[in-house]
Amino acid sequence: MTTFMRSQKLLVSVGIAALGGAALLKLSVGNIFAPAGAGATALDVSSPFVGAEFPVCHSPAATGLPKMVLRLAQTEVPRRDFAGAAAAADSIETIERTADFKLLKESNVPAQEVLRIARTLVLARVAQANGDNRTAIVRFERAAALQDALPYTEPPYWYYPIRQSLAAALLQAGRYAEAERQFQRALSRAPSNGWSYYGLAELYKARGNIVAARKAEADLAKTWIGDRGLLQISNL
Repeated sequence: MTTFMRSQKLLVSVGIAALGGAALLKLSVGNIFAPAGAGATALDVSSPFVGAEFPVCHSPAATGLPKMVLRLAQTEVPRRDFAGAAAAADSIETIERTADFKLLKESNVPAQEVLRIARTLVLARVAQANGDNRTAIVRFERAAALQDALPYTEPPYWYYPIRQSLAAALLQAGRYAEAERQFQRALSRAPSNGWSYYGLAELYKARGNIVAARKAEADLAKTWIGDRGLLQISNL
């Protein structure tokens, strides 16, 4: 649980700073108080919060609160510390419910919505890791809908297309047609996304569509330059 005591502070000081720019925000999480300013950046956090077994950078724009929240909150999911992940989700909910977002709202920054996405995704990942596909799908659907409602900006407020995670959960549940639609929707949001191409390749293999699987693998080969060992359906 030490990870989460430290991550709560970083969640406030780094994440809100990334969303709020130079504005100073006073956020209280239990008895934790942290001022946030432009000097805090995502570079303040690396290991030991997350390891190579959990890919967190899906795009060059993966900075700020979305990346920070998911890194800190989902660290425990691959380690199967579901109580720790749930505690992180509770911490996010506390910030979402009690923090003063006035300055961010005045700047049209959807900070509460982004926190809601983060919390929903953490709970979806826990359900997925527990093999509860039905709950995972419902939560991924909710997170994807929240992402769809975010205002457009570059870089985006959330750093990867959540519908690829929904598609992965649908694939795990054997709902292939729905999974294919969601992977395609993810690619429409983030073209040339290797994670989605990998998911499609695995989907077509499961359906016995060798031609389509080869096409998806070829698309993946054109776009993926990272460690292929990171490509797992549960990581999408």
